[in-house]
Amino acid sequence: MTAASPRAPVAGRRELVLVMLRGGLVPLLLVDLVFCTLHVARWLEVLESDLLLLNVDRGAAEWWQYLKASAVAVALAIMSARSRQPVYAAWALVFAYALLDDSLMIHERGGFRLAHFLGFVGAIGLRGQDFGELMVSAFFGVPLIALCWWAHRRSKPLAQSHSLQLLWMFAVLLFFGVVVDMGHVALVSAGIGFRGMNVIEDGGELFAMSLATAYGIGLLRQWGSSMAERQGRTTSTATAKGSTSASTRVMNYDPFDGRSRRLLDPIDPPPDTHPVAVTPAVARQIIDSFVKRGGSAHSAAGATVWVVLAWCKKQGVAYQLIRHSTGELSGFYIEKLR
Repeated sequence: MTAASPRAPVAGRRELVLVMLRGGLVPLLLVDLVFCTLHVARWLEVLESDLLLLNVDRGAAEWWQYLKASAVAVALAIMSARSRQPVYAAWALVFAYALLDDSLMIHERGGFRLAHFLGFVGAIGLRGQDFGELMVSAFFGVPLIALCWWAHRRSKPLAQSHSLQLLWMFAVLLFFGVVVDMGHVALVSAGIGFRGMNVIEDGGELFAMSLATAYGIGLLRQWGSSMAERQGRTTSTATAKGSTSASTRVMNYDPFDGRSRRLLDPIDPPPDTHPVAVTPAVARQIIDSFVKRGGSAHSAAGATVWVVLAWCKKQGVAYQLIRHSTGELSGFYIEKLR
């Protein structure tokens, strides 16, 4: 037991990586790396367009970030609708807000106005506006995280495990977007900032959003595959049940069910036959032979012809009664029609 316990987290991490790879983690990170490279190239003045910088509003990298935030929000919303687990919808709202905050500059504009309205002053290397931005982010962020917690408690264990994975990914995003951002401001205020901080801050946000995007898309693809597989198994099971039911209907011995040893009187015997009474067990043997061979031959007396005909009529099985007479080989043949 002690040797097996440490392996559980490893299996969880392996599954996490597989889900993200399925969601396109590698190409997402490669595109992020391209934008970081373009930023450095512009910084070194190898390229001329400022839109290639990571920290430029409405730049190429920022539009790429908008696309990823939209993708993860939509993927989680679809997951919630299909799985009926509220925690996915809650996280979809979180990433939707992250998209709106970046595109509309909610915390920057709100923080600027709040700082001027309340008269915030700079401290510990941060500007008054920075404190305003933190308050605006907390104003919107705390209710959203509370909503995630509420939805988490009301979701199934599997959805809860996915929620915890999304939590740490969002925490990484906040680390670069808030902690590193504020640290950058403080370093610049202290006169010890360096230009590479933009790559760490904005590049870190790119990579963190790629993790969440790959995970959200991977979850949706995994759920779709599992549902398709489940439907396939259901169809196979239904087909098997249908075949079994059909077989059961064919081998339904009514009106010769039961274990009674009492002789059964002939039921509507055809003319020109000399029917005899049989027990239910004998009748079932005759029917088994008829079904297996697709027909049954009877003597000229036709003593048990009535057994097969009575069973066919009761079960709705099509048949053809043939009377043949070839010298001494006269008799009856009942053919089972397919």
